[in-house]
Amino acid sequence: MENIGDLLNDSERFKKPSSDSDNVNVRKIDDEYAEGRADYLVFKLQAPGSRKYFLKVSYKLPDGTVDRLIATAIEKGRSPLKLFIHLAEREMRRLNGRK
Repeated sequence: MENIGDLLNDSERFKKPSSDSDNVNVRKIDDEYAEGRADYLVFKLQAPGSRKYFLKVSYKLPDGTVDRLIATAIEKGRSPLKLFIHLAEREMRRLNGRK
């Protein structure tokens, strides 16, 4: 049985491989998928002029979050597009560590 000092001093054993997955804010998705997701948002919110913004949202927010925001915006918003943008901005700020 190894003692705790030997285990802790064995730095190779506890080295964590560096990767982009260490950063929870890094989200890699396919460009084609993001384009399709942006088109879906244009359709759901009837806002073709906001496609560029929806593309940004598609890259930055997880699908589940986007789906939740769409549902909330459509259900509770007098202006679903405006509410969606407000909620999406808040989520993106939260993910970046800002309030």
